[in-house]
Parts: sequence; structure tokens; C-alpha cells
Amino acid sequence: DYPKAVKVKNKYFKPSSLGIKPPVDLVICGEDWKEHIGKTLVPEFKNWASLSEFSAPRKNEQGIENFWVHKNKSTITFMCYTQDDKVFESSKIQGALLDEPPPQGKFEALKRGLFYDRGKIVITATPLSEAWLLDELVLKIDPEIGVMKGLTILDNPDKYNNEKSALEDMGMNREEITAYFDLLIYDNPMKKTCVKDQGRKAEKFVRATVDEGLQHHIKRLDILRFVKGTHPDKAPARFLGTFRALVGKVIKNFDSDKHIMEAIPIMSNWMIVPFIDWHPGTEIALSFYAITEHNMTFVIDEVWQNMTPEDLAEILIKKKVKDKWRIKEVFIDPLAKGDVGYVKNRMGNVQDSFTIIDKKIRPHGMRLETASKDEPSGIVNIEAMLDGPNGIPLLYFFNSLQSNHGNYGHLFEVERWVRDENGKPKGEYGHFMENLYRKTLDGIKYKPPVLPGMGYQSTGRKSDGPWK
Repeated sequence: DYPKAVKVKNKYFKPSSLGIKPPVDLVICGEDWKEHIGKTLVPEFKNWASLSEFSAPRKNEQGIENFWVHKNKSTITFMCYTQDDKVFESSKIQGALLDEPPPQGKFEALKRGLFYDRGKIVITATPLSEAWLLDELVLKIDPEIGVMKGLTILDNPDKYNNEKSALEDMGMNREEITAYFDLLIYDNPMKKTCVKDQGRKAEKFVRATVDEGLQHHIKRLDILRFVKGTHPDKAPARFLGTFRALVGKVIKNFDSDKHIMEAIPIMSNWMIVPFIDWHPGTEIALSFYAITEHNMTFVIDEVWQNMTPEDLAEILIKKKVKDKWRIKEVFIDPLAKGDVGYVKNRMGNVQDSFTIIDKKIRPHGMRLETASKDEPSGIVNIEAMLDGPNGIPLLYFFNSLQSNHGNYGHLFEVERWVRDENGKPKGEYGHFMENLYRKTLDGIKYKPPVLPGMGYQSTGRKSDGPWK
């Protein structure tokens, strides 16, 4: 019942998604000739293809069948990542299937070969290696790239159905089978964190649920056997498709489909609160957070560049005076206070960055404050805001942010901020995240603006004065 399915004898095939009239030249790539290509890819190709439509295959010097010609003159060539990059450079093709992560050089060479006919590349991989895929494809914002998210080992229909059949033969009902699969791959099914016990809880559950006389069927549980034989370090990649580089991701519940919103005009009554992660001598992370009358937070702008304290102050003044943003308090890393120790030793009395910025912005109705630092609590707060009460988030990111267009910023960091081997968040990719978590610590709540002739409209909360 698949639309426009093609019937060949007793098999049905999906129509080509290339949109290119045959003949076409296709490439299938694997990691090595003997094991991966010879024992896995070629047998799978023979299993799924209608071999009667192809002429006799040609073999390479390793004795592997690596070149097939279809009756419509289309070709399928098997290639190996161990081959020289120059072999890939010379390929002019219309489609490629890359099984397991490809080296970047070979991917780029194939991509050039696809350019003239606007062909397609499909990558099927367990993300244990080739970390370049994460930045260049998976997290890259590009309409030409499609990523299937959320797949787990249970999405393999053959393996899942075989496992389910064995469980049913042991007398387990639907609820028990669901509980088994949750125990098999998740440490916490609600948070979708990966299992660490190599299948011990899942197997114990089966043995406690099933009559002893039926437990001989446990040997049919192929996924359980695979889980038991997988080291916990590789489990997230093998079971949940998590890139190994992101196994210790700090903010686990960010969802780009849910938390990135269409940018809307900045309302004049919103409170705009800038936060600064100060780094003398390197790029400064400047964040702008809008707080609405419903105490929702929108990440509306970000700056990542080298700048002097004077440059930064000018950006703040422009936002307040020219763009009419309602800014009163600006929060900065405490390191900005007293950051001139070396210069003082050489040149005498010099103002620190905090003082320079504060003096320049005060005449414009803004003042500089030092931000709080309680990283663990701040991370908890961010995740709570992303979840929100009753499943409605309190934190959103504008799609106009520079980091939503391939540049550095909040959306770049939130996908890459990870913990080290000791469980502590790494400093790398934590600059805008530090601004964001500090914003949650300073008790900033919405205050309405002062209306002319009406004075300050109290919210009933303790306040240090009206926001203008």
C-alpha cells in the first residue's frame, strides 16, 4: 500500500527518492572489505535486491563482489574507507549509501561527485567515531540536510519483533514486555538516560516474571545478549544513537523543535536583562534575555567577539537608547572586578573592566551588578524552565539568534556542553550557558514599567525600585 510502490515478481520496492531518471550510478561504502563489506553489506544487498534484474557481479582483488549492473544500465559500486581519497575524488555519481561513520575527506569527495546531478547521500551509523559528523551534519542548520532523531536499537523491526516473539512465548503480556524493553535500554525511561547495568535488571525482571519451565527461551533474546556484551561507555551510542562526544551532555532536555521559536517584535514592556561572561584577552559572551509579563524568558540576542570594556558598554547603550530596549540592570562575571592586576603592576592605578563599563552605562539609566555563581542549581533551573509547568516551557530561543545560523552562541553550546570524567561541566562550550544559568539564580522576576503620572505599579513583591 506504499504510494507508487514498484512490484518486481513477489517483492515490492519503494520508488527512488533521487528524482533522477535512470540510468544512475550509486555507491555503497563500508569500513573494510572482508568483514564489513564482504560479510554484511553484500549479503544484505543480495537479500533486498531483485538479483534477477542485475547481470553477474564483478569481483575485486580481495574476491569481494563489488560492481553490479542493473538491466536499465544503472550501476552499484561497493567502495571501502581504506581506499585512497583519490579514488573517491574521481567518482561522478548520483547517490551514495555510507554505512558507519565515513572519514570526512571521503565524504567531501563523494559530495563533490554528487554536485552536478543534485544527488543524495544517506549515512547509517553508530556514532562511536568521526566526531566531525556532529558539527558538520547532525547539528548543522542546513535545509539540505535531514536527520532522523530519536531512533534506538528497538527501531530495528527484525530484532525487535524477534525479541518480542520470544517474550510472548514465555507468556509475558503487553505491559510486561514494555517494562522489559524499558529496563533493557534505559536507566531512567522518563528522562531517556541510557542503561548502565549491561542488562542485569532486564534479565532479572524476566526471570522473576516467567515460569521457570519457560525460561529456556531467554537464550532467544538477541538484544539482551547484545546489551550484556556492550561496555557501558559505548551503550548510549549503540542503543540510543547518542554521539559518544555527547554522552555526558549537561542540558539533556533541550529540543530544537520545541524550544526554538519564531522571532517576534521586542515589546516595550518586556524587561531586557543582559548577562556578560567576561574573558580578558579573548571573546566575550554577551547575552540578552527578555522577561515577559508572564515570567517567560526569551533568549533574544547574543554577541561573541573580542571587545574592550568601552566597546561592550556602547553595545548596551545602543540597545537601550536606539533600540528602546527596557534595560536597567546588567549582570557580569565577578572576574571583571579587579581584572587589571598585571597592568597595575606595570602602569600604576588603572580602572578595572567592571568600573569602566558601569561608569559608561549609568548615565543611560543602567547599572552593572556581579552575577551569582551556583552552577549545579543553575543547571537544574534551566532544565526546569525547558520542561515548564504542565509541559509548557518557560524558556525559548529566538530563531534570529546568530547561533541558529551556523555561528557561535547559545544554540551551539546547549547541544555540545558536556561533563568531564569527574561529572563536572567542562568549561569548553560553557560561556553562554554560564550566562543562562546565572540568569536563573538572581531572582529576576517581571516588574511592570512606570507609567507617566502613575508612579510605580507594585507587583506585591519586594523590589529595589521600578524598572523604567
